[in-house]
Amino acid sequence: MSLVNDCRPHPQEGRVLAAARAARLQRALADHPGETPCLAVLDIGSTAADRARTAALQHRAQRVGLRVSVDDLPGEIGEPELLERIAALGANADVHAILIGTALPDHIDPAAVRAALPPAKDLARAVGDGPAYAADGDSRLPPGAAAACRVWLGAVLPAGAFGRRAVVIGATHGPGPAIAEPLLRDGCTATLAHPLTRGLPALCRAADIVIAALDRPKMVPERWIRSGAAVIDLGQTRGGDGLSGRLRVVGDLQPAAARRAGAMASLAGDIAPLAHVCVLEAAFALARGQVETPTARDPLAPSSPAAALVAGLAV
Repeated sequence: MSLVNDCRPHPQEGRVLAAARAARLQRALADHPGETPCLAVLDIGSTAADRARTAALQHRAQRVGLRVSVDDLPGEIGEPELLERIAALGANADVHAILIGTALPDHIDPAAVRAALPPAKDLARAVGDGPAYAADGDSRLPPGAAAACRVWLGAVLPAGAFGRRAVVIGATHGPGPAIAEPLLRDGCTATLAHPLTRGLPALCRAADIVIAALDRPKMVPERWIRSGAAVIDLGQTRGGDGLSGRLRVVGDLQPAAARRAGAMASLAGDIAPLAHVCVLEAAFALARGQVETPTARDPLAPSSPAAALVAGLAV
């Protein structure tokens, strides 16, 4: 089915979607009084951007009624010490979910960390990102970004990504694979394209969904985007504006490309706020014992137990 004129006429902004889902989660927490769910975040060798992102997650959690504890660990921490810390959190009955919030240092084996995370508390798998940070070594995108992209697509497209053709432009060791894989599981034909791929413009023009995750300012021009496509710009590069000398954030898409899209989402304005809520939704589901095995689905997909809780339905 062609996507031209297929986007909903008034696509919702990510912040609006995030606020609505946060309010729904807050009501669900009020309907299930008792111990406050706790999410433990392990930030390893965090940067200023990582700390700001975690602080935003804590602020959102406080507003909806969840608790987020943060361990800001040094980047030189040894693997045995980190695994011991994960084991302690896994054994702590007051902690309901565990999230590795940053990229793992090179000296720590991602497989060992994945094995150490208890499935009943592994938030990355519950939210649908999988071990994204451990796998690709990229912490630029917030945890929950893949789930947020899927939530946004579900809001602006009938049936979301199902049956669509998507192109994710991103390098092999960037966030691209973590974004593309969940789309495949959603029934979308998702192509992960390197920026130097031959025929990339034609590939993008044939796609219903284009997701740029490059951090290459204004790389994607208008002619790459088919009219009416759903576009997500995950690029975020800081640079001077050439006039005042002030720093500003520039995305991967040229402004004209955004105007050509039928629906458009940016990282800061749409995906990041949604990602925070998706993480908290998954923490709530884990605390309620509704995620028994690692799942790649949206934690609030209509068929999920967490969706039934949050919607106030019988489980």
